[in-house]
Amino acid sequence: MSSLKNKIVTVFGGTGFVGRHVVSALIREGAVVRVVSRYKSACYNLRTGALVGQMVPVVVDYNDDKSLRAALKGADFSLNLIGILAESSHQSFEDIHVKRAEAIAKAAAKEKIKHHVHTSALGADEESQSKYQQSKARGEKAVLKAFSSVTLLRPSIIFGEGDGFFSRFAKMSRLLPVLPLIGGGKTRFQPVFVGDVVSAIMMAFEYYAEAPAHFKGKVIECAGPQVYSFKELLNYIQHEIGTDKPLFPLSFGLAKCQGWFMEKLPGKILTVDQVVSLKSDNVETGEHLTLEDIDIIPTPMEVIVSDYLEAYRTGGQFASQRRA
Repeated sequence: MSSLKNKIVTVFGGTGFVGRHVVSALIREGAVVRVVSRYKSACYNLRTGALVGQMVPVVVDYNDDKSLRAALKGADFSLNLIGILAESSHQSFEDIHVKRAEAIAKAAAKEKIKHHVHTSALGADEESQSKYQQSKARGEKAVLKAFSSVTLLRPSIIFGEGDGFFSRFAKMSRLLPVLPLIGGGKTRFQPVFVGDVVSAIMMAFEYYAEAPAHFKGKVIECAGPQVYSFKELLNYIQHEIGTDKPLFPLSFGLAKCQGWFMEKLPGKILTVDQVVSLKSDNVETGEHLTLEDIDIIPTPMEVIVSDYLEAYRTGGQFASQRRA
């Protein structure tokens, strides 16, 4: 029997890409999941496989401490997955990654939650030129101050069906005549499977009491087994979907100009801050715990990604030839 059976877990950001996988895993383990969202209707599709009352949508006013505490009252564990990749007129990195993260951690501490897990990002650094990476680092500091035993997860780019990286560039490879290689495509990444990130979260809940040395106030860098350059990832995507678009090297200066224009379009495909973040590698630093340290063997990218990129192949998986 799972140690999470009948435990109450409050998940902030449960309707997002990682959140959906976490909620599903918690339901399978028999936990009662409170999914916090701005809209109840956004949570309804998460009820698949849940018993009546096992998945509870909760609407919270993040500016009201009582509202936050009500979502956490009586819960055993809490998880913050909230994050944005681009700022907008009503959401800033400071508000979401720092102030909101701090408010959640403080509320969790007041409600005496057994353990709190906070997701940050690989590359979080207050000295970074990227506002995103700066805010992630400040958020970690604020959360650690509010809830000292918190487990901080720093994932690299996350892959899995419906992700925002491989699927996006697969679409671009089908639509654009050329693909931009920002900074020459030299930035290094260590893509991690969403299932491995979920496993790290589940272990932080299940084994915190038994192995606090691995989780109490610790940073866990969630990364895959292999390092790839941005250019290698684009070539891999094209190989899998059967395209052969030219890769056009683009300096950071020109890419920032492109990002300035594109961030004003719906969808914000590229922003200036995202270009700036590509100046730094997104790989393990060797300064913190890794997935292997908590007995999780990272899943190779090639095992998973090729399956869901089939949707972007001309003719699908049964096409007689891979090239478009």
